[in-house]
Amino acid sequence: MRFSRWKMLGITVVALAILAGSGSLWVQQRIASRFDRLGGTRLVLEPDFDGVAKDRLIQIRDNARHVLEEAGLHFSDMLVKREFVELKVQDADRPAAMIRLRDLHGTSGTTDANSVNRLEVAEAGGVIRLSMPQDVIAEQRLRVVEQSVEAVRRRVREFGVGGVIVERQGSESIVVKVPEFADRMGLKNLLDFVGKVELRMVDASVSADQVSRAEVPRDCEVLMSASMPDRRFAVKKQVSIAGSDVVDAQAGLGYLNNEPIVSITFSSSGAQRFAQLTKENIGAPFAIVVDNAVISAPVIREPITGGKAEISGQFTTESARAFAIVLRAGALPARLMTLEERAVGPGGAMDQGFTR
Repeated sequence: MRFSRWKMLGITVVALAILAGSGSLWVQQRIASRFDRLGGTRLVLEPDFDGVAKDRLIQIRDNARHVLEEAGLHFSDMLVKREFVELKVQDADRPAAMIRLRDLHGTSGTTDANSVNRLEVAEAGGVIRLSMPQDVIAEQRLRVVEQSVEAVRRRVREFGVGGVIVERQGSESIVVKVPEFADRMGLKNLLDFVGKVELRMVDASVSADQVSRAEVPRDCEVLMSASMPDRRFAVKKQVSIAGSDVVDAQAGLGYLNNEPIVSITFSSSGAQRFAQLTKENIGAPFAIVVDNAVISAPVIREPITGGKAEISGQFTTESARAFAIVLRAGALPARLMTLEERAVGPGGAMDQGFTR
């Protein structure tokens, strides 16, 4: 048989792909076999779907408010309920408001230009409700599980532990099998972080008394300190720098006080925005926000133009390492809840453990 050069190249590529797939499957089977033989810990995790739905509805509410205010339409009592956003619009403005709100598809917190962005807009008795169809919710839940599996795998790789198995169970759960020789508690602590990291300006014009009463401007929100729960900050809602702008993070010790810190390196675009932010806000505090809590709120003393920054704030050596891993691996799409934790003995026998 005689083949052209391009046909031979195509056959070779296909053969290599098959071999690569077979090799990957073989490795996974060896890892699973090793876990069954040696034992370890079996975790069953589930994303906080209620939290995801609430975040989606809050974003829909904020987008609806922006659209109606921009159009000069009058509304009141815009509330986030369990499954929908509810608001009242004056009779004269209601037809125009319905048109504007129906154009809100595509702003429900996703970036895909497909059906997952659809919203349902209904009106009865002068009250308008915005909600997501059930099929959209189901599709979003599936996407959250898939993204969580990939994020957990990245964190496991960054953690440097071999032999950990991460796989989906059913449509809504994730199984993590940690071998006996691994740092189980360290890995569990790592998964406790959602890892949503943001740099946001603090509104220093708001007094402590106003913050305690949650009387802050509409473009701000009150966030608590991660290390001092009694302390609150009036933080701008606008995110200046996001975790996606970080390309590297390493744990270390501070030069002046020898305390644990995390050094971060920004992407080129993130470095430019950070330089501009620090140049325009000298003397003002900015908040380093992790999972909606302020871990540090330093005052900008001078422009920072090197594309690097240091984060400090009550870190231990272990938590600084975990935080650096989270920054490198990326945020989870939602908080993970532990539904089940069981010790697995050699041969696959499980003890009672616990189940939620």
